[in-house]
Formats: sequence, structure tokens, C-alpha cells
Amino acid sequence: MVALNALIDVMKYKLFVLLIVAICLLNVACAGPLLSVQSSENTGERSCSLPIAPSNMLSLVLSYKETMRYLTYAEDGCRFVFAEMLKKEVDSSLLMTKGCAKATLQDIEDALYHPEKLQERLNYLKEG
Repeated sequence: MVALNALIDVMKYKLFVLLIVAICLLNVACAGPLLSVQSSENTGERSCSLPIAPSNMLSLVLSYKETMRYLTYAEDGCRFVFAEMLKKEVDSSLLMTKGCAKATLQDIEDALYHPEKLQERLNYLKEG
């Protein structure tokens, strides 16, 4: 009986460690890259810190509202370049159904041009 309890404790510990490692790896995978874009005033390049890597559909799903917030509030040069990259990835993703991809593409467009419509659907804007 004592050996069985000890084995259960070891398994719980291993599961806990595995969970911590998975969370850490997910955070690294979800961290967005830096992107250099030409500034709109043609004064040189600007560095944009993207909220997610556009090709990472898992991070898009996990941080959907934050991504839409970025597309609404970020500097125009950054948000429009990021939107194009994201649209391309969503459109070509094998992990998304057509309906999900269509809704996501519409949300991207609304975040860029009609944030009030997106706010009604997602309630994603900053509070306060």
C-alpha cells in the first residue's frame, strides 16, 4: 500500500512537471516575432513587435482577442503588414475549417476597418 501511494505521488509530480514544461513551451511558441517595416513617412524602417507569429494558428486561437486588439490599435504600418501576413496564413491553413477561416478573415477586416462591428461580436476592446 505504501509503495502504491509512493508511485502515485511520483506520477503526480511527473505530471505537474510536464504541465509546467508545456506551459513554458507554449509561451515561447506564442511569443510574437519582431518585424521590420518601411515607415509610412519613408523615414526608414520601423520595428514592429507582433503579438503572435502569423503562422502559429494555435497561438492565434489562444490569444484571439489580443490579436484583434493589436490589429485595431497598432501603428498603421505594423497592423496592415501583420494583417496581410495573418490573412495569408489563415487562408492556407489546413487546421481551420472553411467556416472558421471565413469568420477569422472577416474579423481581421473588421478589426482594421470596422472595429465597432467587431466589438459587438467579441467585446474585445480595452475596458476603462
